[in-house]
Amino acid sequence: MKKVIEILKLTPWVILGGLFMLISLPFMLIAQPFIWIANRTRERQFKKYLEQLEGKNFFCYNNKSKSLDFIENNILPNLPESVEVIFLNGRTPESEYERKFISHALYGFKNYHGFPHLLKIRNGSTIDESMNNKLFNTIHQNKPIDEVFEHMNNFFEIENGKKNAA
Repeated sequence: MKKVIEILKLTPWVILGGLFMLISLPFMLIAQPFIWIANRTRERQFKKYLEQLEGKNFFCYNNKSKSLDFIENNILPNLPESVEVIFLNGRTPESEYERKFISHALYGFKNYHGFPHLLKIRNGSTIDESMNNKLFNTIHQNKPIDEVFEHMNNFFEIENGKKNAA
């Protein structure tokens, strides 16, 4: 008897949900082509923007307190000149580049395993790699920081990664 009462209580909600879906279906069908066109346009704009950034290298890090001081004191001052910085302040990327395109690139990480992250633009596409494990091994296991820069230089294909001391 209790099951019958439970089913009867649930029935109006199921009917309302079905009616809502039937009513909203035509709107979704009408909106779908516009959404598809907007996504396609956004992707074309992003590809065009990537063409402008061809050959650029980025070191991306966030405001995570466990690594922020180490990155700002040990990594950023010694980054190779060809590597630019993107700081992710919460969900907002801070750099000299257009926020919507940089956000799109960050959102599209294929090899995301935490920040910091390396990003390079080659042949109109993004290539990324997480430095999280390598950096935290350096911090917590007192591994040499040179390993971080060597890994970074290999990823970016940089011959002489040290900043010029002038």
